[in-house]
Amino acid sequence: MVSKPCIDTCDLENYEARTSAESAGASPKAIWRHSCERRWLLTKRKASHLLVKKVRPIIVQPDDPSLRRIALTRGMDVLVDTCEYDKLMLNLWTAGRFNNKWYAHRSVRIGSRKYCLLMHRQILGLSPGDGILADHENGNTLDCRRFNLRDSSHAGNSQNRGPDGGKSRFKGVSPYPYKPWLWVAQITGNGKHEWLGIFEKEEDAARAFDAAAVRLHGEFAWLNFPEEHGRSTYDQAYAVVRLQQPEPA
Repeated sequence: MVSKPCIDTCDLENYEARTSAESAGASPKAIWRHSCERRWLLTKRKASHLLVKKVRPIIVQPDDPSLRRIALTRGMDVLVDTCEYDKLMLNLWTAGRFNNKWYAHRSVRIGSRKYCLLMHRQILGLSPGDGILADHENGNTLDCRRFNLRDSSHAGNSQNRGPDGGKSRFKGVSPYPYKPWLWVAQITGNGKHEWLGIFEKEEDAARAFDAAAVRLHGEFAWLNFPEEHGRSTYDQAYAVVRLQQPEPA
């Protein structure tokens, strides 16, 4: 068996010079042996950058003892309960974007297959491929506190989704095709499309959608004006992590 050279003590250029000198007048078998060693060394050097040890970033924890933050990649972090913190810290979590939202996830291997496991699904005890969906109640996918997570369905996830980035900043509202200074409100619920009317003000159309969303979607309703229905605003939900973080010294 041919012994492989050590990448720490054998420089590629010196190794090539040595093998070329040895190959002069050498047998074809020796030349083939040196070429195999050279390919191994090139492959080892290209893969050396993948052997860097992952280091978890240092993060400032909230003042509230019931909350903890876990650092992700891309400079992001996720908010969790203290009771889940130690178990979640056994693995390294990364930030990934799915359906235009950022999630904390990691890779798991089940049998011979590799799956992507989202943090909120692990907290709820859900497994990859079990067919059960989960939902963040306040719409903040980086808020994985237990009270903010709930089992859901495809319909529930769609109902608790914000505006799709159309011409209106509100969900369920769009300009009237023939009179663009007017606004149309419409909603889909229970498999049926419902026309809510035409409005002169965009805000009035959004409030009509909110009333219909509460009636049709219930607890999964995404509201344009949640404070008018006794809910916290989505801006407050996304700022909860920053509010809990003290200023660094």
